[in-house]
Amino acid sequence: MGKSCLPLLWAACAGVGQLANAQVMNGVPRAPILEHAAPAQGATGQASHAGLTLAQALARAQAHPELQAAQLEWQASGHDVQQAGRRANPELSLALENANRRDSTGTVVLSQPLPLGGKRAARVQLAERGQDLAQADLAIKQAELRASVSTAFVEVLVAQERVQLAQAALVV
Repeated sequence: MGKSCLPLLWAACAGVGQLANAQVMNGVPRAPILEHAAPAQGATGQASHAGLTLAQALARAQAHPELQAAQLEWQASGHDVQQAGRRANPELSLALENANRRDSTGTVVLSQPLPLGGKRAARVQLAERGQDLAQADLAIKQAELRASVSTAFVEVLVAQERVQLAQAALVV
């Protein structure tokens, strides 16, 4: 997920409107350098420039399509658990024999499936395991996204510091 997060951070930074010198390597946008950026203030993730903070980048990353898909999968799995616990619908069937004659006969059948042998409980357990799996998948995607955005953010701060050092060396 490391490669797919850099375009995300790049797009998040693009919303700030202060991009300069963005590079593309192997079709993947690399961490952009913000203009007029100041060095970071430490491990808090807050930079002293008017650009994007780590908290803002992480908040924007919540709109990532993969993360939203995982959240929707988890929500859908909760509905699967509810559905698995419900009884099957009754069935009604109608049959008409010899419809054109006077001695026609009709049959109406109403049936209700009754699961025996713990089948409903097994369906519920299976759906619950599916929900647990979807929740674990969501947690993994969230952790991967946080790690990727944080790494990309640090790369941007390092690049900004290098630009400042290079500019300072040119002035001297």
